[in-house]
Amino acid sequence: MKNIPLILNLGKNLTEYAQQTADHRTFTTLINQQFPTDLLQGHKEGCKAEPHNPLKYHGSYLRRAVIDTEGQTHQVSIHRVYCPCCSQTWRVYPCILTPGKHYDSYVVQNTVEEILSYEQSYRATTRHQSQLTSSGQVKPNAFTHARTPWNWVVWLGQSSLPLVLLACGLKPPIYGVEDEKFLKQNRQKSYVIGLVEHQFDLLWWADYVFSTDQGSLEKSLGELSAILKSVEAEHYFKGITTDSWKATRNAFLTLDPRTKLAECLLHPMLKFEIEVKRYARSEKLGEEVVELLLEAFWEVLLAPDAATWEVNLTELEGWEDFQHPILAARLASLRRKQEG
Repeated sequence: MKNIPLILNLGKNLTEYAQQTADHRTFTTLINQQFPTDLLQGHKEGCKAEPHNPLKYHGSYLRRAVIDTEGQTHQVSIHRVYCPCCSQTWRVYPCILTPGKHYDSYVVQNTVEEILSYEQSYRATTRHQSQLTSSGQVKPNAFTHARTPWNWVVWLGQSSLPLVLLACGLKPPIYGVEDEKFLKQNRQKSYVIGLVEHQFDLLWWADYVFSTDQGSLEKSLGELSAILKSVEAEHYFKGITTDSWKATRNAFLTLDPRTKLAECLLHPMLKFEIEVKRYARSEKLGEEVVELLLEAFWEVLLAPDAATWEVNLTELEGWEDFQHPILAARLASLRRKQEG
């Protein structure tokens, strides 16, 4: 039988929670009010739960290693309820606690979904979790115990990514990878701008814009730069890897001309893989020839300096295969980007 966690917003601390859940009948009534059995997820396949057939009490057990929002462990009684139709069991956790065992970790996900889905639940949970400790005392400041699960939820919901990372003591990145992706939200076209510190694959910036022109990108990236400079006044990006979109490149150079820009190797390589396979089909060439051409193209892209890049590209231009219009167009594209 699989136990599924439920999260109950009840009481400001463990003492109040224990008092309000001491009477099993009152507790079961409260559970059925907040979690109607016919709407509750997790029933066994084929269960025909009805509103007139509510959940029933299924006992409790003592957990000795439950972590509160301050990172402290506590003993707490975990109550259980079950569906009389299919015998599915649910465990009920107080919202001020996070289960400490790894197989209970998705309770944190349930908490996030709850507070992001219902405004009233978000307000109530913020009041309990963000402002009060498990003992009911007011937190001394907003950045206490940075790595407790609830603080991460609150911070990521109320503050931008760089503010959260800087508050945890991380230093502003000087190298990064930037890209924009098209998406639709509520049938409205928009774009998301992302910047990742590539050494640790850590996302430092995610912003939504309605256009990827230079002005929009410059404004968004300028906000990131201002936040980073609030910690290090002389901060600037020494190197940024991006695609060939000129608006992005111009935006970075406008913010600071000292930034060295490199083009992402993924896009030209993906395009070349498509074209070299098309060339192989047209000329009826084997897979070994395709691998040889891909390796030769990689040597151009991975050249350590401009001189080596020029030598490798010139050598490829002399190959018979690269005289074909399909592959010659790829080399011409590389040449134009280098000259541009």
